[in-house]
Amino acid sequence: MLNQYTLTTPLTSVRGVGPTILKQASQAGINTVGDLVFDLPSRYVDRSQQAKIYQLTQDGTFTILAQVVSVTGQRYGRKTQQKAVVADDTGKVTLRWFNSPFVLGSLKINQTYYFSGKYSTQYRSMTQPTYEPVRPTQIHTGRLVPFYAGLFDLADGSKRRLLSQIFKLLQVEPTHLDLLLKKHTLPAELEIEPNLIEALKKVHFPDQSQQVTAARYRLALEEILSLMSRAKKLKLEWQKLNSAKSLPFLEMTVTPSEITFPQLNIDLPFRLTPDQITSIKEISHDLTLTQPMNRLLVGDVGSGKTVVAGIVAAHVVKQGLNACLIAPTQILADQHAQSLAQICPQLSIQLVTARHKLTPDKLQAPSLFIGTHALINKLTQIKPALVIFDEQHKFGVIQRSQLKVGADTPHVLTMSATPIPRSLMMTIFAHLKVSQIKTMPEGSLPTQTWLIPERKRTDQLVWLDKQLTQNPQALAMVVCPFIEPSKAPGLDKIKSVTLTTAELQKALPNLKVAMLHGRFKAEDQAKIIAQAGKGQIDLLVTTTVVEVGLDLPNADFLIIEAADRFGLASLHQLRGRVGRRGQDSFCFLFSASTSSESKKRLAEFAKINDGQKLAELDLGRRGAGDLFGTRQHGFDQIRFFGWTDHDLIGLAQQIEPQLPADWQSIIPDLQSNPNVLDDQPVAAN
Repeated sequence: MLNQYTLTTPLTSVRGVGPTILKQASQAGINTVGDLVFDLPSRYVDRSQQAKIYQLTQDGTFTILAQVVSVTGQRYGRKTQQKAVVADDTGKVTLRWFNSPFVLGSLKINQTYYFSGKYSTQYRSMTQPTYEPVRPTQIHTGRLVPFYAGLFDLADGSKRRLLSQIFKLLQVEPTHLDLLLKKHTLPAELEIEPNLIEALKKVHFPDQSQQVTAARYRLALEEILSLMSRAKKLKLEWQKLNSAKSLPFLEMTVTPSEITFPQLNIDLPFRLTPDQITSIKEISHDLTLTQPMNRLLVGDVGSGKTVVAGIVAAHVVKQGLNACLIAPTQILADQHAQSLAQICPQLSIQLVTARHKLTPDKLQAPSLFIGTHALINKLTQIKPALVIFDEQHKFGVIQRSQLKVGADTPHVLTMSATPIPRSLMMTIFAHLKVSQIKTMPEGSLPTQTWLIPERKRTDQLVWLDKQLTQNPQALAMVVCPFIEPSKAPGLDKIKSVTLTTAELQKALPNLKVAMLHGRFKAEDQAKIIAQAGKGQIDLLVTTTVVEVGLDLPNADFLIIEAADRFGLASLHQLRGRVGRRGQDSFCFLFSASTSSESKKRLAEFAKINDGQKLAELDLGRRGAGDLFGTRQHGFDQIRFFGWTDHDLIGLAQQIEPQLPADWQSIIPDLQSNPNVLDDQPVAAN
């Protein structure tokens, strides 16, 4: 074994790493010391506040420093209980463990330990406490203690011990960025640990919470600079291209009463918003250039992104060229084909899915080809001048080489309902041009949203039954997290599609109740959706298969079960499935969570209908890559950086020009991760 470690040291050379840990780590993609130390804590428990035994007068979690007086064990059939009596200068207390025989051998009489655990006034004892002897540096008690929801299944205590040993022997030379930060005058309002390795040590073993923040900022800065550098290179590479088809500018006539496109046969049932008009002009201008367009079209749920894409695609086809629209699901591809056929009745639309193959006859005339990510493999046959990707927040990546068709590179338009703060558009996403649709179509009404307590469930069902009976064409949807009931402890009470369907069929026998989920065959999904759209189904019980772009205009009511299990972005996407004709619509949230944070989050969601505000709220709460919670929703390859870290962006903009052209982060995920800001999005498997 080595006496010194670096970030590239294989785990096979680390003391204390046996075959079991190696196998688990390898399966999770953790093979080196660097991989391990960058698998960060998900939360911290403050065990630094030490109590005296006489202060244990109420239920709660406490840390005490006490000497072991006695240790005993008892057996009850197949179960065992271990008991210790410990004392300090103020009194004695009993500690209890269950089925933990190792306690008998590890606790030594008359030796002093830290004990952290839950104290019960009813039993006058502390149950299942964590303990460790007094050391120069505590690991598990007497401090801020890290806990991990990490990449592989290693017990928190074992991981802390392993990391503590690694950091004692870890030697890393200061990086170029470390040296720059040491010389740079940092903003007074921004506490940041300038040395990366010191930042890592303080993230895993902080003495106080401020150190976690300072360390997190250092990791986030590294990530911002890596993403900015990548975006800069992508932009330069894209600007070198000069092989796209150049189209004439799309003519548009705008009057106070109407908007027309003289060269296109467009049948718009509504007036375009100013933002839609501006977006069409920006895209049309890009299409006049031989440099391929690389534009992001961002708009809230229901803002009319698809209409913009359809008009632009019709313009391309009018010039005798092909266009492609790639959707994340077959359901959405089918719906795009139907809706765009109504708006552009003379536009040739070819659906290419598992049920609709690309045959030679479909290539006879210029057309808009609509399909799922499998359409990517057909680009050499279709030779599109324009490729449109829909619902970008559901996509992975595609290399630009996959988009090249013959000698040409198509123009690329990516649509997303995930709002992106302006600060990020100017930095991390600088390689993209961005069009934003901020205004909603005329007549759009916000969906009324309520968080319903469980005791009101029956009342809510009675109300819904009445509404659906009075309006036979209306549709209600119930979204459940699971298809089948889960057998996992703690998840077995969460609503599933199959059980909920059976319950509703029994509770509401006069209503037609059906279910829809991703295990259905594509043709069965299409059949159910068609029935729901025609008013032949009253209640549709489903999963998040309806989240992305599903358009059922008669959907007026939405019930979301276990709403606390969804991110705000997903909740907003789901809510966007109702009220799509501009009619009154209602969203009901049910949650069995007792967490005050979850209740607060859902209450805020119920009050806010603006996707941008919800995104900022969610991202602000989640922080940078979520050191204190789950991974960031949406652009989940961003691990450390919080989208509201404006001061860090300013610092990164000052430092980036001072970095060498070939600078690379030493953080493993940022060195060659193809999923970080790669060339183009494409549906992920």
